[in-house]
Amino acid sequence: MANTDPLYMQVTNDLRSKINSGELAPGATIPSEHELMEQHQVSRHTAQKALSLLTSEGLITAGQGRRREVRRREPAAYRPQEELLPRAQHPEMDQFLERFSNEDRAPRQDISVSVLVPSLAIARRLGLAPRT
Repeated sequence: MANTDPLYMQVTNDLRSKINSGELAPGATIPSEHELMEQHQVSRHTAQKALSLLTSEGLITAGQGRRREVRRREPAAYRPQEELLPRAQHPEMDQFLERFSNEDRAPRQDISVSVLVPSLAIARRLGLAPRT
């Protein structure tokens, strides 16, 4: 079956796949517009659009006058043990906490977790098998 995605999405998906698989590692140079034009047999506009989309997704760095690279990403980490450490005091927070305590209220955090079935487009983007 032929790929029905627009050409710029085909180029984008190819590069995104190489980035996510590690074939293009963080810091690796991304092919130039001209190289993408030759590799994928697309116009300059199509190559630019693909690179622009990857830049807006944060997967590659924008390069004015220099080659684009795969963005180095630091893993995000939540450390619950740090919740108990003393925090820097700010006048705004003091007023906020004082108002809450005067009203016999306590600050709290509610976390809600749910499982959603993604649309076909989102499932494809995340590399998930479509669910029916």
